Amino acid sequence: MKNKFNLILAFLAFLSSFGFATTVKINGTAETYRGAEAELVVYEDFFSLKERVLTSAPIDANGKFALQADIASIAKAFIRIDNVASSIYLEPGNVYTLIIPAITPGKEVQGALNFINHQMISSKPGTLNNSIQLFNRKYDQFLEDHYSLIITKAAKPKIEEFKSKMGKEYDSQPDQFLKQYVTYSIASLSQLAFSSKKALFRNYINEKPVLYNNPEYISFIKEFYANHLLLLSQSSKGAYLMDMINNKDYTAIITLYKFDTTLANPQLRELILIKGLQEAYNMKSVKKPSVAYLLKQVAEKTTYPKHKVIAENLLWSLSRFEQGQKAPEFELTDVNGQTITLDKLKGKYVYLNFWATWCTSCVNDLKIMKALQEKYKQNIVFVSVSLDKNMVDYQNFLKKNPMNNWQFAHYSSDKKIINDYAARGLPIYYLISPDGRFIEAPASPPSENVEVKFQALTKSQEKRVRVGEN
Repeated sequence: MKNKFNLILAFLAFLSSFGFATTVKINGTAETYRGAEAELVVYEDFFSLKERVLTSAPIDANGKFALQADIASIAKAFIRIDNVASSIYLEPGNVYTLIIPAITPGKEVQGALNFINHQMISSKPGTLNNSIQLFNRKYDQFLEDHYSLIITKAAKPKIEEFKSKMGKEYDSQPDQFLKQYVTYSIASLSQLAFSSKKALFRNYINEKPVLYNNPEYISFIKEFYANHLLLLSQSSKGAYLMDMINNKDYTAIITLYKFDTTLANPQLRELILIKGLQEAYNMKSVKKPSVAYLLKQVAEKTTYPKHKVIAENLLWSLSRFEQGQKAPEFELTDVNGQTITLDKLKGKYVYLNFWATWCTSCVNDLKIMKALQEKYKQNIVFVSVSLDKNMVDYQNFLKKNPMNNWQFAHYSSDKKIINDYAARGLPIYYLISPDGRFIEAPASPPSENVEVKFQALTKSQEKRVRVGEN
């Protein structure tokens, strides 16, 4: 019977590898968020954390919304509404009925994405989400009860006891994803308690499959191989590793990685190399273009489809705000009902900022910007985007503090601008060239003497004009 069950699991895994998707449906209630938009979002991978919006739907006057998307395998997703999100594990073919509650008063962090727990009313046919939430509560309670032992490296007996107890509860579970989730959560716990690297490798990595879609596995692997590339470069074998990277010698690097006995599995070896290149990108001793080239090499040469996705996503996430990269287009409606697009602003420098009325430093910066805008308005366009959750707060602020000498808009007219510009922590600024490319991202705020940069840009532009006239 067990063999038959394993054959079924293998067949399902085979099908999912070919991307056969089935529909998942979510029927939600979010009374606090009437009139807002609910988005169903996944990470394309757990290394770049590049987001993909599967679908979205408005929340009606009764606080109801319905989301529907096709997925090929179990995926960790989150339902995002404004600055609130709730994690959910999607299983192909399932129908979920749930409630998204309001944030507990006093717990909301302004300018950040606030994760809250939803209430699952029903989940047909599976109960994966309820099982994970129940395990997470047990896990969190264990951490709370034994934190002092863990940080003093004295928690091993307690961890073994907890591991044994969870094993009895979950080893007989037919859901492989849940079992692996529990296994690698405990693995991370053991790692936190400074367990032997050899024991961790033997128990959780050696001859084990690579679980790309299980966040607890990826979290454990990331920590186990933390700073792997840097540590290798400091060893006698890896003394020339940084030179290999800067010289773009992919073959030499992957050959060097083969000497690591914990990376005998070629699939895992390549994944850890990708992770290492991600960590190397911002090292002072490494040339960024060389890392980008090597990631492209991985994407082109790999025989593992998921590695191609991860490498390409890392290329995007690491370089998206680099100088010279094209700034994302946007289409906003300003306070006067006029459309603002980046394309319409071409020909002038753009100083784009994100702010909110509750952000004290944002409001203080606006006062400085008023003088800067007056001084540099011939060469630089100022665009200020409010991230106030309630548009009325933004409108009332502008009525009390008239600043009509430059362009103000609310994010609600183009909600994707928040993710496109990673505008979560406020204030944040971007300086964009006349041809729509980043000069500085993020740029200096007005309170940190951004005028020096403005002066340099203005002089450079004036010099080009004079040369053109001659």
